[in-house]
Order: sequence, then C-alpha cells, then structure tokens
Amino acid sequence: MEIWDLITKIRDALKDQEDITTWCQANFEQDHHVYICYDERNPPPEDHYPILVISATEQERSLRVDYGSMTVEIGYGIMDETKSTSGNVVTYTGQQKILAFRETVETVLFGLNPASDLGGAWIEAAHELIEPVEAFPVFLSNVEYTFRNPDRFSTILAQT
Repeated sequence: MEIWDLITKIRDALKDQEDITTWCQANFEQDHHVYICYDERNPPPEDHYPILVISATEQERSLRVDYGSMTVEIGYGIMDETKSTSGNVVTYTGQQKILAFRETVETVLFGLNPASDLGGAWIEAAHELIEPVEAFPVFLSNVEYTFRNPDRFSTILAQT
C-alpha cells in the first residue's frame, strides 16, 4: 500500500463517521470538515470548523525488514471563544474541547481493523503537538501517526 492509499482510507473512515458527527453537533452545532492538506495562507473559513486536516509527512524505506513505515499527520482544529472563571482561575475551554475532539476521532481511528480498513497497516505510535492559545479563538492539535505497513516493501525484498 502506498501512502496516498492510506490517506484515502483514513479520510473515508472519518468523513461521515457518526460518533464524530454527533460530538461536533453536540459541541458546535455543526458537522466537521475533512481536508487533505490545506493552504496555511488561506485557512479554512470559520464555518468549516471543527476540521480535520490529513497530510502525509514521512515514509521510511528499508530493505532489511519486511515492512516500512508511513507517517500521517492529522491536524485537529476548533473555534471556541468561551472561557470560564472560577475565583482567580480563568480557563479557556477550547483547550479542553480540542483534546476531547482528538479523543473522539482517535476512538474511531484506533478502532479500525488494520486488515480490512487500513490495507494491512497498523498504528505503531502517535506524537501530539498541542498549539498554544496564541491562535485564539482557534485551538489546534497536530498528531503524527506512525503506521507500519507490511506490504510496502515486499516486492523489493523478493527481488534481492
């Protein structure tokens, strides 16, 4: 499987998924949008949030093992201007909501069957970068998911 095939499978699994749609409706009264990459100079319009941005970021090639790896980044984005105050503590609630959005999507993503849903690839690792509040009212989380793919290099290995 090639990385574009993996991106397509992830997109298809997340774009109309009922649990994600339900969460977005409950928290933002609108559906999410899925982007395959996007132009940072021309970001999605406000009415497209919550958003998921799926991008290929890295591929590992090796001839010594019977699998390779692919890294796909999913960017999670919400818009939330609310904050709560309790005594002398002010909390920007978007920070909590972006983490809950990511958890909702990951429940779906981690529940996919590697054999039937992901072309044999499986998630080996996830590294998350949570953007600071300086983009307020946009809250972002970017997670790089490393997928191992047993079929990526089997043809090359068979020829050596």
